[in-house]
Amino acid sequence: MVARYRGRYLFGEWLATLRRLWRRVSKGDARISRTTTKVSSNLFLKYVRKKLIGRFEFSRRNDWRRTVGEALFEWHSGRVSHETASKSLVSILSGLSLDRVSWEDLILTSRFAMAVGLFQVSYDFHTASWQALNQSARKFESAALRFAKLKQSLYRGQIRIAAEQLKQLQDSRTHELAGSPLETVDWYIQCCLGRNVQRKSHMSPSRVDVLWGEAVCGRDVLLVGPGATHELPELPEEYLVARVIGPGVYEWQDPSDLVFNKTDAVYSIPENLLPGAMRARPNLQKMVEKFGFVNIKKRDVLLAPNSRPVESFWQLFSFGHPQMIPLMVLDVLAHGGRPVVVGSDFFQSSVAYRDSERRSPEGRVQSANGSDGGEFDRTALMASHNVFENWSIIRNLVRAGLVRGDERFLNACALSPEELFRRYDETLGKYRI
Repeated sequence: MVARYRGRYLFGEWLATLRRLWRRVSKGDARISRTTTKVSSNLFLKYVRKKLIGRFEFSRRNDWRRTVGEALFEWHSGRVSHETASKSLVSILSGLSLDRVSWEDLILTSRFAMAVGLFQVSYDFHTASWQALNQSARKFESAALRFAKLKQSLYRGQIRIAAEQLKQLQDSRTHELAGSPLETVDWYIQCCLGRNVQRKSHMSPSRVDVLWGEAVCGRDVLLVGPGATHELPELPEEYLVARVIGPGVYEWQDPSDLVFNKTDAVYSIPENLLPGAMRARPNLQKMVEKFGFVNIKKRDVLLAPNSRPVESFWQLFSFGHPQMIPLMVLDVLAHGGRPVVVGSDFFQSSVAYRDSERRSPEGRVQSANGSDGGEFDRTALMASHNVFENWSIIRNLVRAGLVRGDERFLNACALSPEELFRRYDETLGKYRI
């Protein structure tokens, strides 16, 4: 009897895996980036249709997907207003039977809407995907589907429910089929529940990584973001300061800086420190050598005496990856430090970058709202990272008392998702930034 049950269960897991493979073959990897949106409207529509409908599906069930593509096209091409485009997509969503719609397609629609600045609509489709996901799970709960439900519980702030879902997944005999190690999610949930659990890294610690852990453990670490800063939270005499470097921003000489430009550590993405970037800026090597630590997302391309790779904590994300401040928060927490955030409000205000933080990729100085130029530049990047997942992951840690910050940061984390997305529409979406 047990063998027969397990056989049916494994057969179901096999069917779920086959379905995911077919989706990948049919629709490909639905990545969203600046290059997705900063094209002609016809090319944008072609990409949306390819990812929503796929190559081999011609059924009438695709009608709503085609209509979504047309509504997005109308807004992308500037033929309708932001309000009209939003109403059109909400009307499409209200006509769907969620028990007959793929939750992945609803999530994908949400991401496309976010990429072109239709934020409140994006959240509407995202919440609809939760309902569709739960209805899919009633039919058959594969390990991957249960893991998806678990992470959606995290994004909704339902930590105890997520903890129960994690235990059920860990107790199952096929938890390895979830497609991702569960240790990172376990560590994160325990943190949110206020339990002091040692983070187990999958990466072999380097000498610099060990030194970083010794420097951070038990100390306040001020994480200085690029946004407006007007106040400094209460800090002890001994604290570290970490900042973000990027094209054109490799040092700080701002007379109004809250901590007099003190910088003990910096964070970066690999692209900013590749050999080509180093050759283009001969003095860049000397600039980064003066910092105590250079923390590089995913891989250490610098290979300097003070550089180390930083885990991306990708297991916590479903359809995105960490922005720099959330990455810094998670990295400091993982090494026993106490993150304190200033200059970050998840890009909800019109001034996302201080003058001293405005970068110059390829010689172009970014605008105050962080755009490199062209329509949908900032919103596409927010969709690529998936700002909702980033905000949710950090908001849970703030609620648990593990992350402090200035008023702007705390206010951003105190918003409801509806309020946050409404502000995005008002500051970015309506202006096609």
